[in-house]
Amino acid sequence: MSYKQHQFLTAIPHEPAAVVMITTMRARTFAGFRFMWAGALAQPKIVAAAPGCLQVKPCIIGPRELLMVSYWQDMDSLMAFHRSKAHVAWMRYLTANPEALTLAAEIYSPQRPGKYLHEPQGMALVYPPVKPALAEQP
Repeated sequence: MSYKQHQFLTAIPHEPAAVVMITTMRARTFAGFRFMWAGALAQPKIVAAAPGCLQVKPCIIGPRELLMVSYWQDMDSLMAFHRSKAHVAWMRYLTANPEALTLAAEIYSPQRPGKYLHEPQGMALVYPPVKPALAEQP
């Protein structure tokens, strides 16, 4: 039996403007656990509503750890969000309570096209797909 699968790549420019931010947060104390989960449902919506944010992928790693991948039109949009009221409030909590949570944030620019099946996501929302290919799969 075979099926048809739509797959395509994105056309990444030589110097892409778009960026991806990967953020992880891990609760170290009960207070950090409460803070993390109190905002866990609202945080992705707040980030997604920021100008220049194209998509947010929140993930639960475990009861004490969350991960969020966000896709941004450009670094200026991401830095503007970092100056937003919501982000500043989160950072103030982390600064005032260093024992409560760990936080890691990494920012990347795409270096080569990703592979997308059936619909655009992530960088495929920023950069147009290269001619879609229809592949036969066994």
